[in-house]
Amino acid sequence: MSTPLVWHYTVGTHLPAITQTMKLLPTTAPYANTGRRILWLSKAQTWEPAAATLSWKRSSGKAFPPTQRESRQQGLYRFGLAAGDKRLAPWPTITSLAGMAIPESIALVTRALQVGASPTD
Repeated sequence: MSTPLVWHYTVGTHLPAITQTMKLLPTTAPYANTGRRILWLSKAQTWEPAAATLSWKRSSGKAFPPTQRESRQQGLYRFGLAAGDKRLAPWPTITSLAGMAIPESIALVTRALQVGASPTD
């Protein structure tokens, strides 16, 4: 039986730093100007809609070519972490721990829902 995983997404331009430090580093939340950095993770076992732009999504088995911006970022990668890891905090607890302002956390959820994600999952 396999261990359930949660996923962290990043672009290829970050891979050299990840392999050098052997760490995934937290970032500032999109649409947030307050709070501490967070390592964002997803429970989605297929590609997380909020992590992939429309050209990276697949439809009916068809792969879409990357945009110029995506090509410069050298692809999209994901790293798995055991879902039971004690360092994980659920939504909305993570926003409180990070000191994120309520309007910013609402904006983050709104944007995630717009792209088809389940941010409170």
